[in-house]
Amino acid sequence: MVIMEQAVSLVAPAPLPAAGGAAVAVALVADAMDYGRLRAVGLCGPADYGRYLREAERQLRGIDGQGVAVHLRVLEPVDYLDYCTVRGLRPGAPAAQVAYAADPQLAGEPFVYAGQRMAQLLPALVDDHLARVRLTVALAELAGRPGARAAVRVAERLYDDLLSGLGEGCHRLLLRWARAEQRQVAEHEARVAGGRRVAGERQAEAFRALLAAGLASGARGELLTASTGPARSRAAPRHTVRGWRLACGGLAPLAVEELRVLLARLPDRRAGLVRPGCGPVRIRAGFGLGRGSGVSSGAGE
Repeated sequence: MVIMEQAVSLVAPAPLPAAGGAAVAVALVADAMDYGRLRAVGLCGPADYGRYLREAERQLRGIDGQGVAVHLRVLEPVDYLDYCTVRGLRPGAPAAQVAYAADPQLAGEPFVYAGQRMAQLLPALVDDHLARVRLTVALAELAGRPGARAAVRVAERLYDDLLSGLGEGCHRLLLRWARAEQRQVAEHEARVAGGRRVAGERQAEAFRALLAAGLASGARGELLTASTGPARSRAAPRHTVRGWRLACGGLAPLAVEELRVLLARLPDRRAGLVRPGCGPVRIRAGFGLGRGSGVSSGAGE
């Protein structure tokens, strides 16, 4: 069955589509400052951002109540204005907003509205949007590059080995790499409880893809982790920081002293891995990530 998608702008509402397999694309402004910038370039809508959100929620619930799937994306001012400039559209025109809502430029499956209230919806939508942006950047970097498929397979194995080795607890992952003038950063949080992994699949996919892009391109950088084990007392949890160096298409564990030197060179000394108010921090060496931890050892194309 072919699913038709029609765009609906909540800033300039279009008629609701009839139910029956249709999907509706909606671009939602997720920040009050962004809303002010967009109104300044001609977007119609309530002057008050809070009122905009209330009207948006009412319309979303109305569409959802008709059994129509709602595909959401963030309406970003800079991206939207670039989109309009390239296509010769007037930013304040409802047609431009409708076209932007339905444009499939971001990689990954669309974010589907599930009846959430705005307080829960906006953080989830923004988090998903950032992950899709990272995924789009990573796939563009991998496109046409020799060894791309092998790099994807290696990145998946490395990710699995990493979480298996870190074990039970909550793990914050930070990946940073650079090649020529290009720099990429990705953060990801995963939890392992009772042997099961709990992580946002989109965020995990984007993280693995950016790791694969770094491996395939021969970039240099590092992968850092901050882990807290299962809570055993009321005291602030202890964080364990580990690291691996990204180079030559693979990941190599960092020794304690190497990691200390690296952390000391970072702007915030902890790379944003450990949140303020946390408990004591331990620096530990990285561990081996199994065989085939480099692209050169992966299967061929």
